[in-house]
Amino acid sequence: MDYVGAEPAAKARDYERRIQKLSPNAGVLFVSVQATPAEDGNSGTFEVRLGVKRGMNAGVALVQFTFRDEIDEGVKFLVSAYQGVSGATRDNGDAEVGTPQA
Repeated sequence: MDYVGAEPAAKARDYERRIQKLSPNAGVLFVSVQATPAEDGNSGTFEVRLGVKRGMNAGVALVQFTFRDEIDEGVKFLVSAYQGVSGATRDNGDAEVGTPQA
């Protein structure tokens, strides 16, 4: 049975924090990093879900640049990047946004 061991889980949290600490100019809206399960629990592959202001290619490039040393060491990052706008889901008084009111 595949599972994620303690060390890859800790690395995933560290990778997530590294992206969160980037300058606001990087355009990161949200990030989630999870280690993929492996048979022995020692995963070398991480799933990165990233929301960015500049488009999907920019998100992939951001991950490649931020983790270039890890990639050179053989760590794999599976990136899902989504383009968005900060605060786009906030309710701006539109009755159709959010939970319907009685």
